[in-house]
Amino acid sequence: MSMAEEKSVLSKFTVVDSAVPEYFFDERTKLFWLRNRKGFWVSVKEMSFKRHLSRLGLSDFKQGDQTLSELEALVNETELENRVAYAGPLAGHWSGPKDVCGNMVLITEDPKLIPPIEPRAGDAGLPEGELLLSKYDCRGWPTVGKIMKNLLWDDSVGDIQLERYFGYVRHILDCLYDKHLSKVIALMIAGERECGKTLLFNDIHSQLFGGKIAKPYDWMIGKENFNGELLGSVLLTVDDEVNNTHMDARNTLGEKLKKMVANSEQRIRGMHREGFTVNPLWAPTVMVNLEPANLLILPPIEEDNADKFMIWKAFKRPMPMPAETVTQRKAFWGTIMQELPRFVWWLRNEWETPEVIQGRFGVRHWHHPEIVEQLMKLSPAWVLWEMIKRTIFVDATMYQNPKTKTLFEGNEWMGTIEDLRAYLTDTKYEDGGRPKLSLEEARGLPQAQWLGRRLTKLADKFPASISQVRTNTTRYWHIKAPEEVDG
Repeated sequence: MSMAEEKSVLSKFTVVDSAVPEYFFDERTKLFWLRNRKGFWVSVKEMSFKRHLSRLGLSDFKQGDQTLSELEALVNETELENRVAYAGPLAGHWSGPKDVCGNMVLITEDPKLIPPIEPRAGDAGLPEGELLLSKYDCRGWPTVGKIMKNLLWDDSVGDIQLERYFGYVRHILDCLYDKHLSKVIALMIAGERECGKTLLFNDIHSQLFGGKIAKPYDWMIGKENFNGELLGSVLLTVDDEVNNTHMDARNTLGEKLKKMVANSEQRIRGMHREGFTVNPLWAPTVMVNLEPANLLILPPIEEDNADKFMIWKAFKRPMPMPAETVTQRKAFWGTIMQELPRFVWWLRNEWETPEVIQGRFGVRHWHHPEIVEQLMKLSPAWVLWEMIKRTIFVDATMYQNPKTKTLFEGNEWMGTIEDLRAYLTDTKYEDGGRPKLSLEEARGLPQAQWLGRRLTKLADKFPASISQVRTNTTRYWHIKAPEEVDG
């Protein structure tokens, strides 16, 4: 086969956007990709690929001085010219070959989106006293609207959460339906058990955001290094079945969430595969119960991640339809699925996110103050503060100010961070009147460096109680009892 003849054969089968099949070779899996009769992308091994080509009439016999048969030539050209770094689904992207972050990839699936349906004049809506944001009657989707209002609206927060919720969902749907990518804020929801947060943020959102859910928790806390299974899902959920409250896990979770929100490009690694970079559309969501043991799954809120996290409280109210029996739950879900097309239409055509809450991640962050307060009181810094309050502030020991050399006692303390740690961990003294920590508490205190970080956070929270005094060579901490200065 001459070079011209080889190119003629190849052109019949490899030209992008032609009416004939396209073929690709995934360098990671060593599999070939082609479309089946239904138009879906499927992967096959080389022998199966050759069998397919043979069925199409390509000869596997060499003629004359040919080095390759026409079938072998097409296999060879596919490996060389239609080679992709990744073949598979990619969240937020539509099927076909494309350059993603400098890598040629083959996206094999489209998002499964709900076709919007415009509500009709006769469709049922919410009664006057139950309108959303005081003006939307949810015509055509009253059950879905009631679920959202029950979960996110309350006198204590008014429309704050519900307004941001519509802006959040609208942002993601615009990305999917209009085929453009954007960054999405991380969503965290704390609520009572069985309040409905899983129904809305897991079950309903999976239908709205492309039909898939991925569970990334083990990767997010550093328990495993592989995240390839997350590629095809827009919705990444951490539900309250997990319970790792170790500080390392929480910090790692916060760092992963921050990077997912702030960075468009993500490094992907499958098991036993080389890593590569792509830009999926990810909507990370963390759901927890309100109990302290569950709230401590959430990452600490720091200055560098606060604007990348949305923290809401979910409220527990009766469902708009009975859902106790299997039959009732089936009818309830059937009603939800009937209404979602009309909700999507309303959100895309009638809802306008107020400019004041728009942000670079779709909507501006908002943290429910009650949840933030509980997280603060469960934080290592707050635990340290409680230890200080029940030990140092009731100790009558005399202290010397290292800068002025004056003495003080009672509800004041001054020393280095090493002095503070030595004081708190000293559980062997004989003076029975001096308060002390338990042996378990003392063993749990971190080294001075980490203790200093916690004290710095407390100084930000209680500047009148905790301050620093510096000499030429040393930094001292000055701590006063809160009842004297914090009221």
